[in-house]
Amino acid sequence: MHANFKAPTRLALLALPFLLAACSSNDGPDVVRSCPGLVGLDDAMEQTHFLGGGRDLTDVDFTARIEDVRYGCIYEEDEGTILTELLVQISAARGPANQDNRANVAYFIAVGEQQEQGPPEILLREGYQATAEFQGNQTSILLNDELTLRIPARSDQRGDDFTIFVGLVLDEAEVEYNRRQMQ
Repeated sequence: MHANFKAPTRLALLALPFLLAACSSNDGPDVVRSCPGLVGLDDAMEQTHFLGGGRDLTDVDFTARIEDVRYGCIYEEDEGTILTELLVQISAARGPANQDNRANVAYFIAVGEQQEQGPPEILLREGYQATAEFQGNQTSILLNDELTLRIPARSDQRGDDFTIFVGLVLDEAEVEYNRRQMQ
């Protein structure tokens, strides 16, 4: 995977209470360990999905944005893993071209292991889908998607040896649209 890894975005700040609480361990109540860091990829935090070839406001099927990611972790010494539970909050809004009153929002979670030099080595990448169903004349909705990751870890590794990356799955045109909007 070749990605442009940027500094942590707003998600890292939103996860701060969980980082301060840190991870728990089966070693007893006095042992506090760190959870992996969390990074939202700037180019993949928002999505404007168009229908057809047009890029006019009337061609928008839906928009989506990762609003927040909350998480915590537990060290599973017996399994050699860091069990990480996440709550991903995504807002979705129906666009003028949306005729079926739904939006299928695809997103990914990737886990990278810190390297001495260069970007993290991606250990795993999982794709997920959240479906927004707009009722009646409802135009926006907040989706809460709960998931669990098991991060393989050696006994000498801590949570901060890993980084969790989050982003929406976008096609090339959607990434370019986002980049133009940020300028």
